Amino acid sequence: MSNPFPPSGTGANPAIAPGLNPFMLPSRWDQITIGGQTWAGKIDIRGAERFYKWQPKDTRGAESWNDTYQGLKPKPFTIVFFVYTSSQGASWPAFSSQFMYFGNKNAPQPVTISHPSLFMLGITSVRVNKVGALHKISDDLMFAADVEFQQWQPAPQPGSAAANVTSTPTSAKARPTTPYSPSNPEIKNLEQRIESTKAALRSTGNPPGSS
Repeated sequence: MSNPFPPSGTGANPAIAPGLNPFMLPSRWDQITIGGQTWAGKIDIRGAERFYKWQPKDTRGAESWNDTYQGLKPKPFTIVFFVYTSSQGASWPAFSSQFMYFGNKNAPQPVTISHPSLFMLGITSVRVNKVGALHKISDDLMFAADVEFQQWQPAPQPGSAAANVTSTPTSAKARPTTPYSPSNPEIKNLEQRIESTKAALRSTGNPPGSS
């Protein structure tokens, strides 16, 4: 899939958005592709979200604060795979084997994931946190297995532009400058006058605080 969001971030790309509509292409919502393997049939995606990191910074002496955006914070989510046909039962062992990690020398690698619901959140690569057993959930031969994933995104290289990107959002309603805020111009001028007075006293041999 192409990126549904244009660089400006003003909204969904009109050329891509129809392909994400569950009413126009419901078949896309009834299948998911993980690691290049497609699972067709009923699935249930639970708890997937796009979670942001914010660092609040208190303003001294004021009932306000500035929040600095610090990027994404991945959160785990669960996909329930339902197995209710003979062909699905035959496919599940091979399909689910990609979720099995073992203690060998090769570190587990993330896998690609493709589903409209996740795609609209920017989740296209994941690692596995845990795999549940395939178990029977009803008497009409309906089985299910829960797999917990977490969005994977490589850390930027130290010194790169992406490694140092933070932003403090601006508001249409700027907070008023309080008398206790260091950014108040009157306080700034007063501080400069005090420093000038101190410097003058030092030059005359009477440093501040001397008797």
